Amino acid sequence: MRSLRISLIAILVASLLVGCASADTDKTGWPGQLRFMAGPPGGNWFALGTALSEMWTGAGLPQTTSSSGGGVSNILNAHTRRGDLGFSVTSLLGAALKGEADFKGRVVDNAVIMTNL
Repeated sequence: MRSLRISLIAILVASLLVGCASADTDKTGWPGQLRFMAGPPGGNWFALGTALSEMWTGAGLPQTTSSSGGGVSNILNAHTRRGDLGFSVTSLLGAALKGEADFKGRVVDNAVIMTNL
């Protein structure tokens, strides 16, 4: 049931992005490529990240690539701009912003939540 819910929300988000990237959209200032950070190979995040990247590229968004990662590394890579968007969980971002748990001693202030699934 959880996987179905995540898939449905991802499809909704993807549909909104596809609508924003229509052929009539002025793409001045858009990046040449989007870097989507998913999860480890073989996992749900990896499969969904690959599918979303291919769908966004095919729909007219900038070339989108998917890379492996995980909840903690995706936040750190977003912060250091090694990736543009990706999957993680709310509790990890909260810990990152407070410098707690896996983020102890690291300042993370360049990552935000776009949606909570």
